[in-house]
Amino acid sequence: MTPRSRSRPFLLSALALIALFAATYLVFERTYLGELIDERAFTGAVIRHTLLFRLAGILLGILPVLAVAAGVLTVAIVGVATRRFKQLVVAVAVAGIAFGLAEVLKHVLLTRAETGATISTTNTFPSGHTTTAAACAFAVFVVATPRYRRLAALIGATVTFLVGLATLVQQWHRPSDVIAGLVLVAACGCVGGAVLSWWRVPAATGPARPLTALWWVGGAAGLASLASFVMLGMSSGAHLQIAFLGGSSAILATAALLTAAGNRVFRHLS
Repeated sequence: MTPRSRSRPFLLSALALIALFAATYLVFERTYLGELIDERAFTGAVIRHTLLFRLAGILLGILPVLAVAAGVLTVAIVGVATRRFKQLVVAVAVAGIAFGLAEVLKHVLLTRAETGATISTTNTFPSGHTTTAAACAFAVFVVATPRYRRLAALIGATVTFLVGLATLVQQWHRPSDVIAGLVLVAACGCVGGAVLSWWRVPAATGPARPLTALWWVGGAAGLASLASFVMLGMSSGAHLQIAFLGGSSAILATAALLTAAGNRVFRHLS
């Protein structure tokens, strides 16, 4: 395969993810209905969830620091020990660019429309914590050898999902903020994959086995999210609980499906 043909799936995926990021922003930050759904899930995260709130606080105090420290250490050790210097450079570049873009988008370029759906008009889109965790997870994933890439993907997806959910429960971010952070890192990661393709990184000795379980998890979570949003329009008193379930399911579905798809797209790169 030529570098151009090898890079095509990465570039097409990046374009699709950029479109998904833009659609998420336009729906949940610029429309009344989108803001209303997002806000209800945000509010429902703390209704009758005292224990979950405390656990989320502990997680946010420990997990992001551990994720960054473990990610940096793992990337450095594996990249140098296996002499995967091209992957190491791309891993660091993607992580840095994704985090920088998240901060610029959130604080400079993007705003939250005053639609009347919520009192707060402060923009928190996308989530910096989720972006950081996902960027570290991707860095470990791309530096890992194909033999251990599936394990790296599973661990990274789990940690990132927990960080994103904890920011929701702690009332730091809405579901759309977390999902946007995941999509942003995935888009940057696909660009990194295209760079590796053009940089003539050797092909993998064998295709990676698909993360079938994550496809099922993502699909089930997506259906649960859709069902929750349908029920949200038909409910009354319990609508905040339903909205929280829908928002959490949407985050889980996004993390699972992006991880499974990423494992598939990168399967030909060593």
